[in-house]
Amino acid sequence: MKDDKLIGKGSALQIIYYLMAVDGEICKAEEEMFDSIGNEMLEELSWCSFDEVKPEILEACKEQLDKVIDQDEYYDVIREGVEACFEKEEEQYYSDSEGIKGSMLMWNLMAASFCDGGYTNDERRLIKMVGRKLNLDKALFLELENSAKAIYALDKEEVWLKTTDRPYKTIEDMISEISNRRAVIMQSVKELMED
Repeated sequence: MKDDKLIGKGSALQIIYYLMAVDGEICKAEEEMFDSIGNEMLEELSWCSFDEVKPEILEACKEQLDKVIDQDEYYDVIREGVEACFEKEEEQYYSDSEGIKGSMLMWNLMAASFCDGGYTNDERRLIKMVGRKLNLDKALFLELENSAKAIYALDKEEVWLKTTDRPYKTIEDMISEISNRRAVIMQSVKELMED
């Protein structure tokens, strides 16, 4: 794996927000995912909380999104916002508590892209661009993407199982198996990011 550099948490959160907005709307599931990622990312900082920095992050992103003149340039404006985050990051050095690893940002982007029930071409394009900016290995990108797709498929299967009229014990056993498979995938993702 290529060098897994750190990126500032504020910039990482802006990039995640831009990804959520790339399909033209941010749904409730994406908002909840953003809050969850933000709270987890900033929980170890003593000098600020996610609730304190969230308004500033949203304002910066919305200011960029307001630059859209015509809908056909929407992706370009989002890409410019992401690129500005990386420009701001040049020559910055972070401690482990101030920054997150590029691979973790990539995983958070994958999670955010699948949480609304889909993975659009524009989301994938933006995530690939972020991967290039982070200088992440292509194999790592594909592993994380396949893991996210597998977890998404397991989530869909679990939702479907809960709507079937199979015997409770059968459903319970199948859901337990899905949980085990999900845990194995998450463990492999964790190991990938620790390499």
